[in-house]
Amino acid sequence: MIKKYILVVMVFVIFLFSTVILKYGKETIPIEVKQVFKNEVLGSTLVKENFEENELYSIKIYYPKTEYENLNEYMLNSINEVKEGFLEEINKLDKVLNKGKYELNITFNQYEYKSYISFALDVMIDLRGAHPYNYIYTIIYDTNSKSIITVDKLIKNNKDFLNKISQKTYEVLKENENIKEYSDEENLENGLKPIASNFENIIFDKDKMIVFINIYQVAPYVAGNFEIAIPYNEIFEINM
Repeated sequence: MIKKYILVVMVFVIFLFSTVILKYGKETIPIEVKQVFKNEVLGSTLVKENFEENELYSIKIYYPKTEYENLNEYMLNSINEVKEGFLEEINKLDKVLNKGKYELNITFNQYEYKSYISFALDVMIDLRGAHPYNYIYTIIYDTNSKSIITVDKLIKNNKDFLNKISQKTYEVLKENENIKEYSDEENLENGLKPIASNFENIIFDKDKMIVFINIYQVAPYVAGNFEIAIPYNEIFEINM
């Protein structure tokens, strides 16, 4: 009798647990996303999905939804620009594919520092060429001022910002093995000149700023992307 009672309780618990998953699963982080993200704990941030697929292309986008509506709007507009650009490129290409589909995949990582929330969007576009194109696009948001922080604003508030970040990234990358093998001094210097367009993709982490250098900026495709961490005390104390 006791065994029968325990079995009934177990079945009820399993049923209840399954019901909760079905009801709330869409508002939590899918398992496959956790495997991609560096940080699994996103606080109040939700992971939203945008999936589209037909015989020609596949779109899989994971993006954050935060408690800040203006940030959400900016984020969604940025992602939609990438998506629209992808679809426009497809329209220019031959619609007959021997195998596979055109693909757009976007995932993201979230970072925090003081009142700043940073997002690094990892974009992969495959137009069935020699290789896919991967790049990082970043967004920084100040929760105090409720505004997007751009590189231009950083330059305005810190006049020596570009010179310092240019110097630090150069010092790190000149010792990188991929740079030594696939690039040269001219490409490195040109790609790291102290101009805003070279350092648009940065984020603020807990104890450091991270600079993302995308493919082709300082080296050919085979060298890949670069991620350079610079402690804040080596650049400046952020005060905005």
